[in-house]
Amino acid sequence: MSKRALGQSTFPVERCRFVLLIDAGNTKIKVAYAGEFDQSWFVVREGATGDALNHKVIKLLDGAHKPPLRVVLGCVADSALADMFADQCRIRWGIEAETLRSSSRFGEVRNGYHQPEQLGVDRWAVLIAGWMRVRSSVVVISCGTAITIDTVLSDGSHQGGVILPGIRIAEESFYRHTGNQSTAVVARREVFAKETSAAVANGVFWSVVGGIRTVVERIVTQIGFPPAVLLTGGDAERIYPYVRGFLAGKLVNKVETVDHLVFEGMQWLADQ
Repeated sequence: MSKRALGQSTFPVERCRFVLLIDAGNTKIKVAYAGEFDQSWFVVREGATGDALNHKVIKLLDGAHKPPLRVVLGCVADSALADMFADQCRIRWGIEAETLRSSSRFGEVRNGYHQPEQLGVDRWAVLIAGWMRVRSSVVVISCGTAITIDTVLSDGSHQGGVILPGIRIAEESFYRHTGNQSTAVVARREVFAKETSAAVANGVFWSVVGGIRTVVERIVTQIGFPPAVLLTGGDAERIYPYVRGFLAGKLVNKVETVDHLVFEGMQWLADQ
């Protein structure tokens, strides 16, 4: 398995060393100091509002080891969360948080959406970072709350993408609509599960793996040549072995996992 840490990326980290990067997603908030790459994870539960959510924001910022020179925020969650971060940064450090937004292009990378601002800024960041790493045609697969699959050709043109339900929300949806009780079970390779929870976990996992395989197959057929494939996100390590074995050497020229690709993309956007 090929993995590269942020410090080994092509981004000139020293130019952005003390920027605090905050990725506020639908279910998690991630924070990193660019360069040092100290990272903390805080889960914001769905539906959390008011004082409970504000406490999470305060706790996250309390983990900062030093006052940053800049704060860069990428937020696809509720706008109230972005406002809370902005308020706390202003109160604590006298810093105005810079909110990233998707645009029509970044350097040679061109957003393929008809309305570029509708592309989630987290997807925009990871597809930029993926293309900047390989400087050739790449399929970037982000395995988080949702599975997003975006294709960027060697000339930097983003072709658009596909969004699939992620593992966790697919399981939650099943239990919510069937009334069955959820039991935490890690999906395994076998298909002959001996209890319902295991059958659901395995079924969801293989549906995600199968969906990714099918989409990448169709991408390769449509573009007519083998791209690189980069997987990132919280479930990338679980999914990687079952995607790599199917794709490598047949459909794509390489398959890698890359930790924290969203932060690499946020760094590029912050420095433009």
